Amino acid sequence: MKKLLIGCSLFSLLTLNACKTADEEIPALNMIKSESILDFDCLRNSADVPLKIADVKKEIYGEWQLKGMITMMPSSSEDMPDIRLVISQKGTGKQLAEIYRDGKLVNTMTYDLEQNEHEKLSWVTIKPDKDMFDDGSYNYIKGSIRICPGELMIDNGMAFDAPAYLFRKNK
Repeated sequence: MKKLLIGCSLFSLLTLNACKTADEEIPALNMIKSESILDFDCLRNSADVPLKIADVKKEIYGEWQLKGMITMMPSSSEDMPDIRLVISQKGTGKQLAEIYRDGKLVNTMTYDLEQNEHEKLSWVTIKPDKDMFDDGSYNYIKGSIRICPGELMIDNGMAFDAPAYLFRKNK
């Protein structure tokens, strides 16, 4: 019994020490105040509005700030990581997306806008050239979009429990 108590105490100390070391190694991230879909009036009211690629191209170019996420798992955090998305058009006609985290360029990709229709519903999707970023992380800049002046939602598949990302236009 005494050996078990000593072993558990030693394990607890090592675990606590390991957690402390891991916390110290994680760099601090800049955080911004999170918003919910309720803060995006235009997006909420445009759910059934058909979208065409020409309409998307009028609004999508520029710099966007991540302001919120829609997920099936509730989040207690009121802060979002400082992620900016800069979208432009290349001379080849492809769209370019640059993702900045804490002001530092972390990912770049090209994509196409694709028109989709089913029965009388029309929507646009962002189709990236790669499913994973170069560092092996998940490419979340893909899926169907809703866009309004100053508001953008990229839906990775909310109907199937995947997240949707809410952006506000900076420039």
